[in-house]
Amino acid sequence: MTAFLPEHALNTSQTGRYRKQAITATLIYFLVLLGCFYDTVWSIVSTWMRSDTYAHGFLILPIALWMAWGRREQFFQHITKPEYWALAPLAGCGLGWLLGELVDVLVVQQFALVGMLISGIWLILGTAACWQIAFPLVYLIFLVPVGEGLVPPMMEFTATFTVAMIELTGIPVYREGLFFILPTGNWSVVEACSGVRYLIASVALGTLYAYINYHSVWRRGIFIIVSIIVPIIANGLRAYIIVMLGHMSDMTIATGVDHLIYGWVFFGLVMFLLFYIGSFWQEDAEEIEQATEPSGKVGKVDLLPASAAYRSVVLAISAILIWPWMASAMEQRQATEIQPLVVPEINGWDKAPSKSRWLPLDGGAQQVQEITYYEQDTSIAVQLVIQSFYQQSHGAELVTAQDLVVPDSDRWRVLDRQLSSRVQSETNSTVREVLLRGPAAQEILVWHWYRVGENYTSNDYRAKIYEVENKLSFGRLDSARLFLAVPLSDSVPLESGRTKLKSFVTTALSDIENSMDSSVGI
Repeated sequence: MTAFLPEHALNTSQTGRYRKQAITATLIYFLVLLGCFYDTVWSIVSTWMRSDTYAHGFLILPIALWMAWGRREQFFQHITKPEYWALAPLAGCGLGWLLGELVDVLVVQQFALVGMLISGIWLILGTAACWQIAFPLVYLIFLVPVGEGLVPPMMEFTATFTVAMIELTGIPVYREGLFFILPTGNWSVVEACSGVRYLIASVALGTLYAYINYHSVWRRGIFIIVSIIVPIIANGLRAYIIVMLGHMSDMTIATGVDHLIYGWVFFGLVMFLLFYIGSFWQEDAEEIEQATEPSGKVGKVDLLPASAAYRSVVLAISAILIWPWMASAMEQRQATEIQPLVVPEINGWDKAPSKSRWLPLDGGAQQVQEITYYEQDTSIAVQLVIQSFYQQSHGAELVTAQDLVVPDSDRWRVLDRQLSSRVQSETNSTVREVLLRGPAAQEILVWHWYRVGENYTSNDYRAKIYEVENKLSFGRLDSARLFLAVPLSDSVPLESGRTKLKSFVTTALSDIENSMDSSVGI
């Protein structure tokens, strides 16, 4: 005897089986992704482990899973079929990871990895299902430990804000860069005072709060924007309060570790106040539930092949495996045989061993040359430092977030930073200019910029683009950082120092180029 099931029962059974297979396929893809990009995954996790600023990263995935679990009923109803259009963003993220790998930009690799995770899930589970958990998927962006680039500008803002508030209070203050002096003591804004960790924590918490308490896109957006602005202003107030506590107590409190504790307490109060005010615009739970309920149209699968979910995961895995293979193939190319770099003779200038007490950090350079040239007519000294790279790796990169110009913040202070105008017509390049004050109140003017292959730039992003272009076109792998420094004095004021550095670049750059090219056999 043969039993016949109604067509709708067969379809329902097949749909349920497909959804189970789709979830299994998603788990397989997740594990394969972690294995293929283990180095990138470890770069994220290790940052969480060593930095308090990013320790919240351990909570992001559990929070995202918790938010997705809250939508499980709608989510499971809408797993209907793979979304093959997701191959386009998946390939784009893979290409982004490759470019980041070639030039050792971890943050690009990390964002691309999260993008591959989201795109792969979209491909396997389909658009309808992913739309139900869109916010938890987007929230995974907070897995990436990003924000170090904000430290310098936020340190500058904190110093400016604090000094302005002190002046409004009527207390005399003298500022030099990130250092300022009050009658009762000296203060400085260090990295821990930048407020980046408060900003990152505020945005992560504010985004979660906005998702839970609001449904309207404009309400969520406004609250997230407020959660960005508030910690920046609050950090300035925190710094001001700490300085005032130290000033009023004759430097007996808020001058050590305790001022960091006060900072976290103050931040907690600010976040509580932010959430409390935000609660007045909270949407009713019933309103949110009605707005997020499915329309009643549940996805229907008409005789979908049982293997469709596994075919989609095979396609997704194939789309990600190509990028580590391509990166490995390109990294096999080695730099040409390296010769010691010999600093050149410059017409009109005599060279001698440097007597300067300033030397930039090497930042992992494979070869460093430092010499001082003395102009024959005036005896003005120009210090030249060349930091050469021939095969870059993580920790030994041309472009780094580290401030190489300031070797010791206790001995050298930054008085001013700016981008100087074009200094050499043939290269059409600009330089970064830093004014430093060191021991015995000695001031020096420093110019620094990059040479990548044959291209010059002072822009970090442009330097990385040149590196990518050279690697993809199998061009030159050599690059260098160039530093020029001139001591300032009554006889050599700031403008004269700039004029002298520009004159030196015009006269010496071609000879310096020839020496650098000779060291790589060109």
